[in-house]
Amino acid sequence: MIESTLYYSVKMKKRFILLSLLLSFILLVIFNSVFAQELTVSASKTKLAVGEQFQITYSLNTSGNGFRHPSFNDFDVYSGPNQSTSMQIINGAMSQSVSYSFILAPRKEGTYTIIPASITVNGKKTESKSLTINVLKGGNNNQQQQNSGNQQRQSQQQKSGTEELGNNLFIKASVDKSKVYVGEQLVVTYKVYTRVSIVDNGLTKAPVFNGFWSEDVFSPNKQATLHPEVIDGIQYQVAEIKKTILIPQHSGTLNIDAMEMDCVIRMSVKSNNFFDQFFGGGYRDSKVSIKSRTLQIEVMPLPEVGKPDGFSGAVGEFSIETKVNKNKLKTNDGVNYLLTLSGKGNIKFIEPIKLDLPKEFESFDPKMNDKISVSNTGISGSRTYDYLLIPRVAGNLEIPALHFSYFDPQKKEYIILKSAEIPIEVEQGEGEKATVTNNSSISKEDVKMLGSDIRFIKSKTELERKGHFFFDSYLFYFLLILPLIGLVVFLLLKKRFEKENKDFVLMRSKKATKLAQKRLQMANSYLSKNVYDPFYEELYKALYGYLSDKLNINGMELSKDIIIDNLRKNGANEDTLKQLHEILSTCEFARYSPVKEVMGMKSDYDKSIHIISEIEETLRS
Repeated sequence: MIESTLYYSVKMKKRFILLSLLLSFILLVIFNSVFAQELTVSASKTKLAVGEQFQITYSLNTSGNGFRHPSFNDFDVYSGPNQSTSMQIINGAMSQSVSYSFILAPRKEGTYTIIPASITVNGKKTESKSLTINVLKGGNNNQQQQNSGNQQRQSQQQKSGTEELGNNLFIKASVDKSKVYVGEQLVVTYKVYTRVSIVDNGLTKAPVFNGFWSEDVFSPNKQATLHPEVIDGIQYQVAEIKKTILIPQHSGTLNIDAMEMDCVIRMSVKSNNFFDQFFGGGYRDSKVSIKSRTLQIEVMPLPEVGKPDGFSGAVGEFSIETKVNKNKLKTNDGVNYLLTLSGKGNIKFIEPIKLDLPKEFESFDPKMNDKISVSNTGISGSRTYDYLLIPRVAGNLEIPALHFSYFDPQKKEYIILKSAEIPIEVEQGEGEKATVTNNSSISKEDVKMLGSDIRFIKSKTELERKGHFFFDSYLFYFLLILPLIGLVVFLLLKKRFEKENKDFVLMRSKKATKLAQKRLQMANSYLSKNVYDPFYEELYKALYGYLSDKLNINGMELSKDIIIDNLRKNGANEDTLKQLHEILSTCEFARYSPVKEVMGMKSDYDKSIHIISEIEETLRS
């Protein structure tokens, strides 16, 4: 009976081990295929017209360095590479992702294949997939004729307006320094100066930062505020519309292209109409184009004289701090060695610092935690590298001092920082002592623990008979495959979520109604208090924001004519379009009118809700 029980127990254990190994192998394959470190590429549009702007984004689900993008020879590069990094901590586990985006426009029609980009992750090079872009001539003949007519009218208006404007409206681009070193940051600022009333504006060409890494502090998507400023004794109303941090990537003379805008200005004109005369005369709206000047930046290479060994390219002003989470531990226990780099400069480009540790320690690749901010003066903050170190032998060990070098552009010299040495007291843990050899051909990964290599044979064994075995029950097999079922469900949900997020147009359309509702709720709160200006400001944002997202049109390119044309193509009835045009005009007039007529606020609010509902039904059908 004892022999039978022992045989059955051994059989069940073998079966359990085989099933466990099989399940582990399946989970390993699935996780390696799903969560592999992959550089993905996506585009906001893959079919577009000549000169039409689109965005291409390269995303990595971990940290990497040495990103290399294609040359984009067949495209005009309006912006990029624009880098964004996100970090997430869930149940103590930290994950990091990074993306690089570009704003491009094709130069001529055809089918173009954008070759893969590449980046280095954990010492290995990974590449994205190639991307195919189809470029068409543009719209039909009627549309082209309409556009041609619009362009002629706009050209006449621009010419007339420009002749009358003189120096009363212009864009000024300025930099805080025009001569910098490679890797040294500078700030470029774009301001609009005006002495006339601007009733509408739109960005027609964004400045190109070829040769620079860029990050916006203030972009045209944010609402600018006016403030007075005097130039040569003349007072202007000034709006800061864009401020960007630039870091040059190579030496030479680099150009910052002009920013171009279209503005609709309102100018007073003489009128014979009695009512116009009574209210101070009539006015005329004119559309004009304004353009900043091109800036040139002289970028000097970093000096070779005095460059320290192991210089990583850090430029700015930095300090370092090192510490451990504990100074006493046992062999084979882990200690966290935290290296914090703080300061101002190109801190985002600094790669993980290699540690020169004694062979008694085993180390792993660090986790990074960024606390970096972008302000009017530049990029500053801290980056912390969290290294996991494991001592393999007992004794009074020491983490040696760390050396970090950077170039200070103010002092025009290299600075070498040195951290403090950190003593570590290590006691012997379980198992035999580890053997450490001084053979230089053996790396620190070859330090082995002998204590876990041999399992002792027990000379006395006690057998116990049980009536039922859990290992061969239905519950056992169900619990065994339950993690696999849960994983499959998780992967299916994750795939669906990623598919929806990649459809940029669909996501914008889904969020449009919710964002409009929030704006309308805010407008309703101002309506209940009869607060005039904020009410129409929120109503204006609700309508334009909703239409921009639903029609997938950039806010800078949005105008009443474009909105009406797009909705008419989607089947909207003329009565709705007429009401929409009226309410948009009412909102624009109310934002700049000195007369505050609160009696019509409730009617305008109800009309806006009705129009959004009508458009929602039209776009759904």
